[in-house]
Amino acid sequence: NNVKIKQTKEQFQINLSISNDGSYKWVTEVQSYNMENLKKIKKEIDDFVDSIIEDEEEYFEEMKRIGD
Repeated sequence: NNVKIKQTKEQFQINLSISNDGSYKWVTEVQSYNMENLKKIKKEIDDFVDSIIEDEEEYFEEMKRIGD
């Protein structure tokens, strides 16, 4: 189950938890996602950061286009 988390203009909190049995959970204000391992958590964080960078680049490109 490959869950994508897309950036919004609103700020939100992400919590990572580790249960007594060693399982991981990614919890947002809206939804909670079971995570298989630390590599999956790292991938979600990397994807999240990449989406922020892409959105920021698109924003600045649009601002530049509008300003021209």
